Amino acid sequence: MNKNLYIILLSVLLLVVLAGVPSLADNSIVMATPAVTRPPANFSAAGPMFAGMTDGSSWIESMYQKAVDLKEYSCQFSITVFKKGSTVKEAGAFYFKQPRQMRSEENGEYHRGAVVVFRKDGTVRVHLGGALKFFTVTLQADDSRLLASNGYPMRESDFVSLVDFLKNWLVIGIKSRVTESPVTVEGVAKPVCVLEMYKPGDPHFVLKRVYLDPVSRLPVRWDDHDYAYPSLSRWKDVKANPGLPDSLFDL
Repeated sequence: MNKNLYIILLSVLLLVVLAGVPSLADNSIVMATPAVTRPPANFSAAGPMFAGMTDGSSWIESMYQKAVDLKEYSCQFSITVFKKGSTVKEAGAFYFKQPRQMRSEENGEYHRGAVVVFRKDGTVRVHLGGALKFFTVTLQADDSRLLASNGYPMRESDFVSLVDFLKNWLVIGIKSRVTESPVTVEGVAKPVCVLEMYKPGDPHFVLKRVYLDPVSRLPVRWDDHDYAYPSLSRWKDVKANPGLPDSLFDL
C-alpha cells in the first residue's frame, strides 16, 4: 500500500474512533465495579459534622495561599463515584508544575492506562488507554471530553483551582464553617480540620466537605454531595517541589 495512502487511512480511522468517545467521564465505556462499594459511614450530607464549627472564610484564604506557594508537586489520587447500583472507581498519579502544567496517569479501574498532559502552550496531549493505547491526540484544555469520573473538569483539578472554586462560592453567598482545631475522623489516617460548604438557607445540608491537613492546609479528602452522583476524592503521598523535569509535561 502507498505510504501516504496508509497514513491518510490511519488518520481517518483515528478520527472515527475518537468521534465515538464522547468524554473521558462517559461511564458507558467503563465497566462499573461488579460489587458495589459502600460509602464510609461518615460520608453524609448531614451537617454540621462537629459542634462549635466557626466561619471558614479565613481558612479558605490560607488554603489558597498555601496552594499558590507550591511551585510544583506530585501525588496519588483516587475518586469514587457512588451511582445507583454501581460504583465507579478512578485512581492515578498527578503531577503539577507552574505555569499550569499538569499530568494525570490513570492506573485504576477507570480508563486504566490513559495519560493526559496539559502543556505550557495551553493544548492537551491525550494518550488513550485500552484498545487505543497506541494513539495520542491533541485537544484544547476546555474540551468537554476532558472530565474526571465525577464529571469535574480535569483542567481545574489542581489544588489552586479547587480552592479557587471555594473562594468563588463565597463570593456568590455560599457559606463555610470549619473546626477550630484538628479532629480525629474515622477513615482518615491523621487528625484533620474539617471544612463544610452549605447554602445559608439550608445549613444542615452539606454541599462539600473537605478534610484538611492542619499544617499544609491541603485537602486529603473531599466529599461532593452537590453532584448528580455523590463522589469522594482522596489525595496521598503529596511531595512538594520534588524537581519535576519539563519533559514530564509533554507527550
